[in-house]
Amino acid sequence: KDFPVHGSMTALSGSVTQAPKGSLHTANWVTTATIPELDAWYKSELPRKGWTVNNAIGGSTEEGSIIVFTRGEGDDQGGGQLTILVDNEGRTVVHVLLTVQN
Repeated sequence: KDFPVHGSMTALSGSVTQAPKGSLHTANWVTTATIPELDAWYKSELPRKGWTVNNAIGGSTEEGSIIVFTRGEGDDQGGGQLTILVDNEGRTVVHVLLTVQN
């Protein structure tokens, strides 16, 4: 509910899997924004929503971006990975894998 979604994105698919200590969310969007635009926006917007961006993991190029983010500590820690890439159809796609603690 507090994961930021860029205004240019249109949902393609998503799912939620329940686990004993929380849930695993996956979502895929297509967007008209460029990889560098989304990379910069997420690195700015995630911290505004309370997430910590782990700059030591991932990276960004013109061909794709991987952003790893977390929130909380120990057993209460949640987080995930955001991947931005161009698919086989030439569309810019955003994929998010997110864990949410109960």
